[in-house]
Amino acid sequence: MTPIYACLHIPDFSAASLQRSHGPQHALREVMRAPLAVFTGKAPHRVVYCATAAARAGDVQPGVPLTEATARFAQRFPGQALLTLERDEAMEQQAWRAVREMALTVSPRIEDLAPGLLLADLAGLPDPHRSARALQRGAEMLGLPGNVGVSMNRFVAECAARTQQGITHVFPGQECALLHVLPVTHLPLDADARQTLARWGIATMGAFASLPDREVTERFGAHGLAWLRMARGQHQAVFQAITEEEDYTAQTDFDWQVGDLEALAFTLADLLGRLCQRLQRKGLAVGKLRVALKLASGNWHERELLVPTAHTDTATFVTLARLELSAHPPGEPIEGLRVSMEPAPRRSAQSSFFQPVQPSPEKLDVTLARLHNLVGIGQPGVASECRVGAPEVADTHRYDVAAVRPYAALKVAGAGNAAVTPARGRQVRARPVPQAPASTSQAPASITLRMALRCLRPAPEAEVRIARARPAYVAARGICQGTVDRAAGPWRLGSEWWTDSAWDFEEWDVAIGAQVYRIRCELPDLVWRVAGIYD
Repeated sequence: MTPIYACLHIPDFSAASLQRSHGPQHALREVMRAPLAVFTGKAPHRVVYCATAAARAGDVQPGVPLTEATARFAQRFPGQALLTLERDEAMEQQAWRAVREMALTVSPRIEDLAPGLLLADLAGLPDPHRSARALQRGAEMLGLPGNVGVSMNRFVAECAARTQQGITHVFPGQECALLHVLPVTHLPLDADARQTLARWGIATMGAFASLPDREVTERFGAHGLAWLRMARGQHQAVFQAITEEEDYTAQTDFDWQVGDLEALAFTLADLLGRLCQRLQRKGLAVGKLRVALKLASGNWHERELLVPTAHTDTATFVTLARLELSAHPPGEPIEGLRVSMEPAPRRSAQSSFFQPVQPSPEKLDVTLARLHNLVGIGQPGVASECRVGAPEVADTHRYDVAAVRPYAALKVAGAGNAAVTPARGRQVRARPVPQAPASTSQAPASITLRMALRCLRPAPEAEVRIARARPAYVAARGICQGTVDRAAGPWRLGSEWWTDSAWDFEEWDVAIGAQVYRIRCELPDLVWRVAGIYD
């Protein structure tokens, strides 16, 4: 496959990242034209780190003390003011992260050369030239206008982006024409090589490319031969694509303490919206969502939100966060907010022509959150403590245990989340079923009557009196009360003695009047319960 590269260069990236935060998108162009000098250090040792083209026109150069740069600009342009801002590395990282995510929507293979300089591999794409336009348009939409160079040689594409305005396509055979007129400083020379070439009078890459290979290799070694091939448009370096995982976390600190949770809604919506946009550009959705509040005491109050279905609806997440924080308030003033997301593949749903439209999963998420606030969610991740969810077969030999699994753990594998397989149930050894007491009306001999045990869960407590080691009287509120006419048993059941949830039962089937009940005694506490009723 023939290689083709597109290089995006954002001039004066440190200044551009500060300018994009000055105002709305419609006023961005006016802000970009303003002369700006970005400085580092503390007064009185402030030094210019970066300057825009308008500031450099006033003799403001990087490395110059800020006071001297201001005086130079005022001398060159007496009636115009120079805007000075301190460098913000966090804002630069945030802006560059947005550029990288935008570039990944154009090409799946990009290389991060430096802040403000990015290389995209366009080989295999349907229309590489259209992809180059999308790369430049995406940077402009982010408020970071840049130049794009397209070539089959990555170094040529980089030089075109650094030196030419707009989009520059360098077709095969035109590489030397572009490189020969550029300064030799575009090559990655060290200080000794720059000084040597200056003594030789080599100022352009064309002059350097005309030097003999042998003499350059003898003077500069293997590096000199590589520089020579770059100047001739023949060098091809290895493409190192970005492989690290992205961190979907957004955080902000407040200028004052916030005591009302409702006041967090606006900031929370802004952070969630930015993270959801990043996921949408990659075709992903939110699998898990955590909201952390920085308290006045220095501690963090962190809550994990229930996200049963993977989606990117910001309004739904804001509602879920407000319900969760209202149910679990921090109890202290809030000084900061942090939101983190775990990506998951977007769900795919097939609608039916013959069935009514189902309610949206986002509305179901909000409904579940409101139910959790009413009845409590219990301990997260523990099925026995969950109060809202789907029934599940418990991993135990006990036949009367009912478990509930949170809906977040029951996502379908087709939606990009691992499907949860219910725990395998254990079979309980069959026990004989006693016959009901004889009655006046007998069934025909050809019909066999069978009884079914209807279990009561949870089993209510009962008062049982014992006579001659057998139940003689049973009383359970709202269920039964009376003398035992007939009794069968006992049957001893027990298991899990090696765990903290060990259980040991002694069960009886008793007939009280015309009804038969299953009662049990839980050992060693000697607690009697009505386990079920025979129908």
